[in-house]
Amino acid sequence: MKTPDYSNLHKKTFLDFTDDPDVIKEILYKDESREDFLKRIKGSYITLRYNTFMQFCYITKNSDLSMEVQNQLGKILEKALIEANSFASKHGLCIDVS
Repeated sequence: MKTPDYSNLHKKTFLDFTDDPDVIKEILYKDESREDFLKRIKGSYITLRYNTFMQFCYITKNSDLSMEVQNQLGKILEKALIEANSFASKHGLCIDVS
């Protein structure tokens, strides 16, 4: 059995780890194609990649991937939030992360 490659998750999506149509359907928007999702995630913030990975981990009960997502993407997400908060405070803005 081949060990999954969890390196460079910032360049991957949950689609790199499954072909199961039921899992994919549960995570993608209704009637969204695989191609449309890949276009959407390409231009999005790290939050979409992180959230869809975590949904996938929850659905598939993949704790190993979940740990890697949190380790790799969580650090990128945290840095992005710190930068956003810094920018916001310098410009008198408020960021809602709820």
